[in-house]
This record gives sequence, C-alpha cells and structure tokens, in this order.
Amino acid sequence: MNPRFWGAAYYFLFFSSVGLWFPFLNLHYQQNVGLGQQQIGLLSALSTLVTLIGSPLWAGVADRLNLHKRLLTLILIVAPIELVVLVLARDFGVLIGLVCVQALISAPISPLADSAVLELLGDEKHRYGSLRFWGSVGFGLTAFAGGFIIERFGINTAMVGYLLLMWLAAAATTRLPRSPAIGQPKLRDLSRILGDSRWIMLVLALVLVGICAASLMSFFPLYMADLGGSTSWYGFTTFGSSVSELPVFFLAPLLIQRGHSRKLLMVAFASFAIRALLVSITRDPWFALVPQLLHGLCFAALWSAGVAYARQIAPPGWSATAQSLLSISYFGIGQGGGSLLSGWLYSTAGPVRMFQVAALFAIAALVVFALSMRGATLADPSPARPSA
Repeated sequence: MNPRFWGAAYYFLFFSSVGLWFPFLNLHYQQNVGLGQQQIGLLSALSTLVTLIGSPLWAGVADRLNLHKRLLTLILIVAPIELVVLVLARDFGVLIGLVCVQALISAPISPLADSAVLELLGDEKHRYGSLRFWGSVGFGLTAFAGGFIIERFGINTAMVGYLLLMWLAAAATTRLPRSPAIGQPKLRDLSRILGDSRWIMLVLALVLVGICAASLMSFFPLYMADLGGSTSWYGFTTFGSSVSELPVFFLAPLLIQRGHSRKLLMVAFASFAIRALLVSITRDPWFALVPQLLHGLCFAALWSAGVAYARQIAPPGWSATAQSLLSISYFGIGQGGGSLLSGWLYSTAGPVRMFQVAALFAIAALVVFALSMRGATLADPSPARPSA
C-alpha cells in the first residue's frame, strides 16, 4: 500500500489509544486514587518536565544513528505496559516514580513519528496535516466512547483497549519507509539552532502558550467535575474538541503551502487566550462545549504550523531533534511548569483566576511571536541550507 496510508493508519491507531486514557487520567487520580489538585499538578508537571531529558536524548540518538523507525516501534511496544502498571498503582510515592519512567520512555514518540511522516511525504511536507487529521478522528471516537466505558466498567477495561491499539500502532510503523541515509549530521549545524533568533522566539512563544495549555488540559476536567459534569459528559465534550481539529488539519496544508505557517501560529496563540477566557466564565458544564470547539484553532493550528515551520528552519540532518525541540518547548517546559503553576493557583486562588492567568500567558505568546516578525515578511522562510 501507499506509505501515506500507513502514516494515516499510525496516527489513527496511536491517538485512538491515547483517547482511551489521557482525557480521564487526572479524573482517575482524583476520584479513584484520592489525590488533591496540587498532587495532580505535580504528577502532570513531572510527566512533562521529564520530557526535557528524554525527548532530546532519544531524538539525538535517532538522528546520529539513523534509528528512527526501529526506536519508534520498540517504544510503542514497551510504553503501554508501563502505563497499565501506573494506572493500577494507588500510592502517591509509587506514582511519582512510575510517572517519571512513563514520561522518559514515551518522550520521543511524537518527534520520531512526525519526523518519519515528514520524510515519507517527500516534497509535499505541507500535507502533514492531512495525515495527522486521522489522529484527531481516532482520538475523538475513543474519547467519546471512553467516557461511557470508564463510567460503566472502570478505567481498567479501557486499558485493555489502550494496549491493543498501541500495539497495532507499533505494527503500522513497521510499514513506514526508513529514513534515507543522508550522511552523519554535523554537530556544528545543531549549534546553529541556539544562535538562531527564529528558534529562540519560537521556543519562547511555545513555552508561554504551553503554560496556558496545561491549565486547559490538566484542570479543565476537574473544574467541570466540580460544576457537576459526569465522566461520560466530559467524553462528549472531548469528542467535540477533537471534531474541531478536523477542518483545521484538513485546511492547514493549503495555508502552509502558500507560506502562511507563521500566520497560522499567531491564530493559534490568540485562540488559546480566547478559549481560556471563555472557560473562566463558564458556570454550566454544557456551556463548556463552546470553548472546547476552539481546540482545533488552538492545537491543530499550532501543531500543523509548528511542525512545518520547525522543519523549514532545522539544520540538515537534525529533523527529529528539531521536532523534539518543538515538543519539549510546548509539552515539556511549557506544560510542565504550567501544571505546577496551575495546580497551585487552582487550590489557592480558584479555577476562575487560574484560567484568567492562563489566558494572559497565551496573550504573551502572541505578543512575543508578533514582535519577532517585526520588519520581516510573514511569508515563510526558505529551509535552512546545508553548511559547507
């Protein structure tokens, strides 16, 4: 079959597995383990902060040794077993260790997969969103079903489906083409990232908006539960947020092909701010569906444009490392620090103030990225050229 089929199949299977546990994990910590908001914030922060170590380490090894495909397949086989053990744990000290191990193992999944899919797209890398589209389909379907499954049968039943889907995703990666051998990547090219103002401003903006995202991802379900929303209801709103990604992932390739990835990033930053403000004024769980429908303009726009822009400015031979930097900025530093801050704000100032502060961080991200565009055209830059 066409390699693009297997790229789409991977995204569908992997994010279907994620949809069965990720939206409900913090609810599990609160309702089944009995943890408080600050403890949940600490676990969420540890998970994302460990990414700072794991993601660049694994991605650097993959780039240097050209082991992208084999490493991705192996991790997808091993990681779900550890997560099942984590869900069965009840002691907070044990959970801290298991969360760190899980994060370290899983850290390179996103950059390795995105790098592999970009390779198979060849000269049509702008079509990344059309494949990532299927991940949103899978996530939405299983998040919707997962709410009912967990409410009726418990989270352990959902874990069985998670295991099967992850292993099917691992099987799909074996059908992806191997990254071509392009010679040993040059370490001096990697050092160019640290001195490139485009990378510096992109990383700073992603960290700021990641702090906002941490509030929306980690504490939105807890806030809705406080307002009386059920697990199945939360699964329904998560389904709505996933559906909102579909048109964005579908249309993003057209915008990126025309050189608008930086404009799309600015739309994403603004959408995060609006979404957080709308959540802060929500008093009825059903009204929460409105800000959830902005998720597509938030995450799908951010990730489609961010992956494309990072690929364009990456030094030659360091594509997985470039995608890793994207991940650790947003998921690692941003969401890691944001989870700690959000957990503290939730327990001391309340959820309304927490979401208002989150909106301010998204506005700051928009301002930082807009300032980096001063004096420059908003058309996308040419890809970085190989050094002599």
